[in-house]
Amino acid sequence: MKATLHFRNNKHLLKVIFVTAKIISNASKEFITSVTICNNKQNPVEPWNLRASDSIQLAFQDKFRDDLGIFYERQENSFESHTDEDLEEMGIKQYKAVEIKRLAQTFLAFQGEVDKMSRLREVFETDSIYQNTFQKKYINEGKSRKILLIYKIQFRLNKVIKEIINKGHEKYYFISKGRNLIWALLINEILCDNNIESLCERFGTSLNIEADFSEYLKDLASKRIRLIITDAVKDKYYQNLINEEKYNFLRTKIFYQHCKDIANERYNRH
Repeated sequence: MKATLHFRNNKHLLKVIFVTAKIISNASKEFITSVTICNNKQNPVEPWNLRASDSIQLAFQDKFRDDLGIFYERQENSFESHTDEDLEEMGIKQYKAVEIKRLAQTFLAFQGEVDKMSRLREVFETDSIYQNTFQKKYINEGKSRKILLIYKIQFRLNKVIKEIINKGHEKYYFISKGRNLIWALLINEILCDNNIESLCERFGTSLNIEADFSEYLKDLASKRIRLIITDAVKDKYYQNLINEEKYNFLRTKIFYQHCKDIANERYNRH
């Protein structure tokens, strides 16, 4: 009763209150997503969650489910909300999920965009970077096994880096600062492997990390990646940076390209 009386006595105040609103009509889904992201930059909603219902993300969801029976977690923590029965009804045959942020980093590593791999907020907030990261051709080419193969590398990077450092701690101690670089270089070497189709068949159908796959990565790191980086840092400029403990160059696309050029020269790929 008091509340009603209070409202009546003060309802005149409502007439001087203005609320700013935006009305969007005849807009594409992509435009609405872009506006939503811009309006939520100051809110705790993460940009990758705002992109979760994009058509490209829905396409990847279908791709992983139809090709490999794998759940694509385009919305964070959504995998845990499903029961085994739910997953089975959805056509999911594996009980691990491909995650949206990790997939973004996988594509960035493949593209050599080493500098962007630790700046995912920017990747998902900026339309041009986002679209270049999740390219439609990755769906159209139908190479789910290759995508999964290079996705899985991230889960063995610690062992790979340790393998390199064990070849000479004083010489390779700085390698641990270039985790994403190592991932990108491993992808490049794997995709240039003459046995790539066999690798996809053996290791590109499951999210399990096979012991043989781990050994393959460690061997590749020891016999190729280690030597590529050794040649790349021979330049006096990079030696000075290492001596000064300035390792940011390991997280740049320029240095990645430098390493890739050396690899192409060393292994006659032109």
